[in-house]
Amino acid sequence: MPRIHGWIQAAMVLKDALFTNMTFEQWSQVVNPKVQGTWNLHQTLSSDMDFFVLLSSFAGVIGHTGQSNYRVVNTYEDAFAHYRSAKGEKTISIDLGVVLGEGFVTENDKVMDRLMRLNIPGQTVWTTAPQLHLPQSARCVLPPASDKKLSERCRLPTNHLHEHQFLVAAQRTRTSSAMPTRTINPFATVSPSSSTPSLDALNEKKEQPRRSSFTKGNKFTSLFGGNTPRTRGEAAALRDALVAQQQALLDNPSPPQQINTASISLPTINLTTATGEKMPTTEPKTLFNPEEARRKARADAQFGPIGSQKHRYTSTFEGEFGDPVEDEPPYYFLLTTYISYLILIVFGHVRDFFGKRFRAAHYSHLAERDGYAPLNSDFDNFYTRRLKMRINDCFSRPTTGVPGRFITLLDRKSDDGNNTFKLLGSTTETLNMSSYNYLGFAQSEGPCADAAEQAVRKYGVTMASPRADSGTSELTVEVEDLIARFVGKPASMVFSMGFVTNATAFSTLIGRGCLMLSDELNHSSIRFGARLSGSMIKMFKHNDMRDLERLLREAISQGQPRTHRPWKKILVTVEGLYSMEGTMCNLPALIELKKKYKFNLFVDEAHSVGAVGPRGRGVCDFFGIDPSEVDILMGTLTKSFGANGGYLAASKEIIDKLRTQNAAMLFAESPGPPVLVQIASSLRIISGELVPGQGAERLQRLAFNSRYLRLGLKRLGYIVYGHDDSPIIPVMLYNPAKMPAFSHEMLKRKISVVVVGYPATPLVSSRARFCISAAHTKDDLDRMLAACDEVGDLLQLKFSSGVAGGADPEELTTQEKDSLSIVKPPRWRLADVIKRGAEDVQLPLK
Repeated sequence: MPRIHGWIQAAMVLKDALFTNMTFEQWSQVVNPKVQGTWNLHQTLSSDMDFFVLLSSFAGVIGHTGQSNYRVVNTYEDAFAHYRSAKGEKTISIDLGVVLGEGFVTENDKVMDRLMRLNIPGQTVWTTAPQLHLPQSARCVLPPASDKKLSERCRLPTNHLHEHQFLVAAQRTRTSSAMPTRTINPFATVSPSSSTPSLDALNEKKEQPRRSSFTKGNKFTSLFGGNTPRTRGEAAALRDALVAQQQALLDNPSPPQQINTASISLPTINLTTATGEKMPTTEPKTLFNPEEARRKARADAQFGPIGSQKHRYTSTFEGEFGDPVEDEPPYYFLLTTYISYLILIVFGHVRDFFGKRFRAAHYSHLAERDGYAPLNSDFDNFYTRRLKMRINDCFSRPTTGVPGRFITLLDRKSDDGNNTFKLLGSTTETLNMSSYNYLGFAQSEGPCADAAEQAVRKYGVTMASPRADSGTSELTVEVEDLIARFVGKPASMVFSMGFVTNATAFSTLIGRGCLMLSDELNHSSIRFGARLSGSMIKMFKHNDMRDLERLLREAISQGQPRTHRPWKKILVTVEGLYSMEGTMCNLPALIELKKKYKFNLFVDEAHSVGAVGPRGRGVCDFFGIDPSEVDILMGTLTKSFGANGGYLAASKEIIDKLRTQNAAMLFAESPGPPVLVQIASSLRIISGELVPGQGAERLQRLAFNSRYLRLGLKRLGYIVYGHDDSPIIPVMLYNPAKMPAFSHEMLKRKISVVVVGYPATPLVSSRARFCISAAHTKDDLDRMLAACDEVGDLLQLKFSSGVAGGADPEELTTQEKDSLSIVKPPRWRLADVIKRGAEDVQLPLK
């Protein structure tokens, strides 16, 4: 491969924005191509090139609001050219400024006419520029839509560029600005001394005006056009004069000048006119050195940059609550599921029969020994031993690093049928579709992580005491106030564990003589706490308000068993968002029943707070219901807030009772300071108090991602449970053998998923559960859809009838056979799913 003589870096993207309000998307589209590209070229290319040209943005000449992002990038390129020049490496930084003779602006008549009409006083121009020429082997790096003429002009006759180390063409500035106008060196405003040879005198006879309205040339016109020096002597004289002028500027720098902060947002002020100290010779630690590049890559792996502002959606209630349409699998699939379990059970007993006789040592833990009864019974241990152990490699996979957008698995293997595992010493980075990281706060970079680090240095890592002793700090009080204001309650109380919150709360709230009506799909922590309370417990069908009303009428009319005395309290307990179903509670109907039958309402928002609602306040926010209508709101701080623990929010009287009687308050460890600071900072981000705009972006990205993936899976033919705005997406597998197969196939495609079966779900309702995060990008979800499309065909998992498949009527094909209409299930092509998904997400899903 021939030697690269030089490089022209030109990356130009039109996307106006104020630099102070720059988003991740604008950063990646506008700033990164220039700044990161410049640094990468500097590191990659050899230092003996004949030229290294940096073309700055021309968008600043348009003159309207929102040009500061381009100007900041231009400043970087000018400073970078000065840095390379100080190291003795050849560099030219060309700010296009008001380019009237050549290049892009020539092709744009509207911009051209506007610039011609502008009165630009105080503009610094190059009176007579030397003629610069690049070798014929020069390569021009331009975007696909760049000007052909400019690309052709990059290939000019051969000449020398050896001493031409640092040139910057001037841009226009306001006359009213106190900032100095640009000269050759962007870090100095001093003019060349009288002893310095003048370029004007050397080139006066050769200057030819290209336009009547702009008679003075500039560096850009000199570089890509003009006459060639007739002799080598003239070219040498030009170079000598230029070197002398450059040296004079470097020897006589101007004193530093202050930049007017108000000028940052003004489109006609050029920040590169600021002066500064002499560049240090040591390697600068800027945002774009290798260490910072790795840090940014690590941050993107934890929270991906948004690809488009269209990939946002506000989670709102459409005005009518309905149970999601749940498709039923074919009967043969249910039949084969039962047969599969039957085969597993039969073969398990056969293996036990022979194993107890020929491998008795493996069953010693199930036999009585020395008069001691075994802690494991043969019957209870059978499911774990003969069913779960077969697929045990799908669970509890060890990980390392941050469980953000991507998660790193520690590779392992088993040589004894998944009884034990051995780590291989290698890792696999996978797309994380398994963590409860709804808002993407599982990060080691960013304001939350920085605040937690400072908290460790100031407070340590533990309170070393229960709340009732010395475990209540200023951070604890602050977090409880923040949570109460966030969920709309007078007071709240925090716990160190979400499960403990439910397990210890009910024994304080209810007891003997009380009735608890619980949804049949409530979390095990609710069931555990209810049993500890000693109250009567009755279950109603999931989200079935008629069944709940029937139980309420019976309980009120009949009273307690045997005595028929009225119940002391009736507490209805539901979840805001059910973790295995992806469904939300029918809160409007519950409030109507509450007003009618006067019971107390407890809502567990472990998965809904921070995940649903336009402001992320949970189901009350989603349905537009006053939080005062709900007696007690419970939530965990693990899922949406990137911390751990739980909370109860209610009236001050209820919270005061919990503080004095709750077992966790008296005996459990208080949440640690870094955890409390993580909770506080994430709450402030969601509320907009910290990093304004980021909280709203996280909420809207989560809502978009949830709806986009759910709609895509339905259109591919999967049976998907749950409401549209739920970040929990259960995909039905049914057959137990499909659980390990699906998990392994997704892992081959470097995607981590969770598979769930009995006893966490009904026997014939095995499923894969995808947990969506605001950290995911649309590209991540497209990758997920592509993998599901392949695996669904491979494992025959696309058995949706189309009832819940998100199909329009025209997608259904009808055939006439024996005068009967047979409707075929719709199956969208993957390309169509991806193409139409982003737009259809904004519509009511089907």
